[in-house]
Amino acid sequence: MSNRFVALTILICALWASVGIAIKVCLADAPPLGLAAVRMLLATGTLWLWLQMRAPPKPDWRYWREVLIATIFYSVLVAFTHIGFDHTSAARGIVLLNTTPLFVALLANTVAPREPLNLMKGTGLILAFAGVVAIFANRLQGGGTLLGDGLMVLAAISWSVQILWTKRAAKGVDPGTLTVVQFFGCTIVLMAASLASESVTQWHVTPLLVAGIVYLAIAGTVVAWVLWAYVLKNVPASNASAFIFTVPLFGMVFSLLLLGELITLQFAIGAVLVSVGIIVVNRGSVPESATSARRSPRSKAATSA
Repeated sequence: MSNRFVALTILICALWASVGIAIKVCLADAPPLGLAAVRMLLATGTLWLWLQMRAPPKPDWRYWREVLIATIFYSVLVAFTHIGFDHTSAARGIVLLNTTPLFVALLANTVAPREPLNLMKGTGLILAFAGVVAIFANRLQGGGTLLGDGLMVLAAISWSVQILWTKRAAKGVDPGTLTVVQFFGCTIVLMAASLASESVTQWHVTPLLVAGIVYLAIAGTVVAWVLWAYVLKNVPASNASAFIFTVPLFGMVFSLLLLGELITLQFAIGAVLVSVGIIVVNRGSVPESATSARRSPRSKAATSA
C-alpha cells in the first residue's frame, strides 16, 4: 500500500472508532435500532445530494449482482452488530468483530480475484488480532451470551463478505454510488426492525442527541464509508482490512482524551502487536501488478495456442 492509502485507511479507522463513543452518548436518549435507522437515513440523503452535485460516472450495471450482495451483507452487518452488542459485553463484542480481517484473508484466498494468503501475511494477521485480544483481555470474562457472541461472529463474517463484494463492484461502479445504494438498503432494514421492536417513547430529542446523529451520519458514515469504498477499489481487500485492527486502538485513545480513561501497559503491548502485525501483513503481500505479471506469460501462451 502506498503512503496515501495507508493515511486514508488510518483516517477511516479513526472515524469508525469515534463512532463508538458517539453512539454511546446518543443511546442515552434513543433506542439502538431507531438511532441506527435515523443515522443511515440522514447519511443516505446527504450522500445522494452530494452525488447529484458531483455528477459521478454512470455505473456499469453488469455488476448489479455484486452491488446487491454487498448491500445485503452491509445490512446484515449493521443489524447483527446492534443486536449483538445488546447481548454481549462491549469488550467481547469488539474482539469478536475484529476477527473480520481474518475472515477477509481466508475468503480472499479462495474467492476470485484471489489474494494469496502466505505465511508472512497470516502471521501478521494473527499478531494483530493477538494485540486486540491483549488490549481487552481483562474485560473478556463474563458479560457474554451464546446469542450475543454468535451474532458478533456472524457480523464479522458478514463484514468480510461485504468488503470483498464491495471491492468487486467498485470495478464498475463509482464508490459514492456504490455506497449510497448500500446505505439505502440498510436504512430500509433498520427502519422496519425499529418500528417492529421499539417504541417512540424511547426517544428524547436533545441538542446533544441531534449533534451526535449529525456527526454519526456525516463523518462516521458518509465520509468513512465512501473513503473505504475508494480504498477497496485500489488496494487488496486483505491488506486494507488488516487496518481494522487499529479501530480499538483509536477507541482507547479517544476514551483517554474524552472520557479520562487510563492507558495501561496492557494497552501499550497490544498496540505494538497490532502495529507490527499490520506492517508484516503489508510486507508479506504480493502487489497486484506483480501477480498480473506472473499470470501474463500463461495468458500469452494460451492466446498463442
